[in-house]
Amino acid sequence: LVPPAKKRADAYQAELDRAKAALADARKKAKELRAKLEADYAENTKLRPERAKVIPPALLAKYEALRQKHTTGMAEVIKFRNCGGCGMVLAERVLVALQEDKVATCDACHRILYWTEGVV
Repeated sequence: LVPPAKKRADAYQAELDRAKAALADARKKAKELRAKLEADYAENTKLRPERAKVIPPALLAKYEALRQKHTTGMAEVIKFRNCGGCGMVLAERVLVALQEDKVATCDACHRILYWTEGVV
């Protein structure tokens, strides 16, 4: 009984060693990605004041208030008509406003909505 059990234990140990190596590799990649994201965030944070100058003051104030409440003041339209922030189905008038390049907000969470080409 011992030799077959030893063989199975060795196979399990080899599988465990491969999984540990894969996990170590994934952690290394995650650390590299995190460092890149943090560097990008720091760069964008430096550029924010200059970029904010082109936003109408009332819209920027609304965004900042929403950002304090929800962490982000904007949400993407997803699944053709849902708010990416709260998931609510958006009213047709909101979708029409977005198609006309007007500023529109979600009726439920009040985030400023944006959509990518082909969604709305």
